[in-house]
Amino acid sequence: MKIKLIQTGGLLPIKKEASAEVTWSDDELDHLISEIKTKDTINSPIRDAIYHILEVNGKEISIDLNKIPKQHKPIFNNLKKKLTIIKF
Repeated sequence: MKIKLIQTGGLLPIKKEASAEVTWSDDELDHLISEIKTKDTINSPIRDAIYHILEVNGKEISIDLNKIPKQHKPIFNNLKKKLTIIKF
């Protein structure tokens, strides 16, 4: 399945994206999402904050990159390195 990491917000609101193919099972994906999902969204009142969104199967989930489990860190580190500007 294809996943997409989206980074948005900041002092200068910039949107960045990167995607990758993964071979995670549905159970593994559900477990990962339950661990990294956050209630913060780009509509939160925190000024100039940077938000991360994981897009899977057309669904966008706000996530906390600091909560990524050890076994998934390599894929997310690679996605962070590949983030490219989509919109200023």
